[in-house]
Amino acid sequence: MLEFKSKKVSSEVLIKEITKELTKLDKVVDESSKLETPSSTYTIGDFMNYHDEEFIKFAYKAILGREPDPEGFRHYLGKLRSGEFTRTDVIVRLRYSQEGRAKGVKILGIGKRAIYSYLSHVPVLGFIIKTLKFFFTVPKFMKLMNFLENSIYRNFQLMEKRVQLLESKQEEDISYITSELIEEKGNSLVLRAKLKKLEDKLEEESIPSKITVKIRDLNLDRSLDYYSNFENIFRGTSSEIKERLAQYLKFIPENLAKNYPVLDVGCGRGEFLELLSQRGINAVGIDLNRYTIAHLRERGFEVYNNDVNSYLKRAKGQFSAITAFQVIEHFDPDYLKEFLTLTYEKLVPGGVLILETLNPWNFEAFPRFYIDETHVKPIPPDTLTFILNWVGFKDLNLIFSSPLKEKKRKDDDLKKFYLDYAIVGYKR
Repeated sequence: MLEFKSKKVSSEVLIKEITKELTKLDKVVDESSKLETPSSTYTIGDFMNYHDEEFIKFAYKAILGREPDPEGFRHYLGKLRSGEFTRTDVIVRLRYSQEGRAKGVKILGIGKRAIYSYLSHVPVLGFIIKTLKFFFTVPKFMKLMNFLENSIYRNFQLMEKRVQLLESKQEEDISYITSELIEEKGNSLVLRAKLKKLEDKLEEESIPSKITVKIRDLNLDRSLDYYSNFENIFRGTSSEIKERLAQYLKFIPENLAKNYPVLDVGCGRGEFLELLSQRGINAVGIDLNRYTIAHLRERGFEVYNNDVNSYLKRAKGQFSAITAFQVIEHFDPDYLKEFLTLTYEKLVPGGVLILETLNPWNFEAFPRFYIDETHVKPIPPDTLTFILNWVGFKDLNLIFSSPLKEKKRKDDDLKKFYLDYAIVGYKR
């Protein structure tokens, strides 16, 4: 408690004394927040530094030498919060439990408190004892209340003076900071104008009037057809495609795949068919390119050279999963809707549809779309999501992949950072 011999106290002395008292208070809070390593002897006061959950934890640690078990923790915490037990009651019951007697931790003054604790919970007798204690403790309680009231009022006056000093200082600081900000803003505007002029000048100087680009020889494989060569040049190697498609294996319902095959639409060179085969999953591929189909048959895959909608209309069985990677952008709108309707019909309940296509929100993917002359139109995620919902697919997941390099990101909209996206949906 702050005390001064004179009523006239300077603001500097007042602030110094308040700071000193707050420092002492911080130390007390820090020390009371830690669960000390139990010693062999305690006083009741040692336990009174803790409340609620921290009290239960400390009592268990000190008396029983362990953390509280869940049942005991809930029991004693409930008793405390309901007012049925005091903290002394909890200490007594832990100390005189079978485990507590075995530990034998010494707690000074626990004996008399134990007698009172147990007797106060005896029906009728407990009520009488508590009533007598209440009348005996009322004078002490009133004295404590008077002490607290005076202490609170005194501290409130001190804190009010401290707040007034802080408010005065704060107003000075705000005024100073405001003037500094105004000056800095003016400097910033000047610097921005100069920087803009430099950028414009640099841009004018850095862009040549014309450029010449030497085009490398593509070394096309003349034994392959036109589109096979096109895919080899622009889509990437088989190992690169397999690495990228492996992320979708986790969506294949292997429990259903034991009895129903997976259909890979537009299977191309068979990268996803290989991944499924390596996991022991039966799969069927379909593609319009007769050259790749012939090559896959030579490798032992079950594949068909046909358009997918005709195939699905004739197919008698059902599938556990249907996949189409970089395929649906080749479909016109009516054919796409028919395809999605047929896939829903041919999937078994619980079956999954996985579609991947270029992301038209990405500024690099959009011009790339037109490199392939067989592409019909890009399909935004919102459009594809709507069609899938309309057909009946549930639990849709949207997955963006193939991110741009960090230096090319100039927008806060994350969906614009990825070249591709996929939608995974289920038949429920």
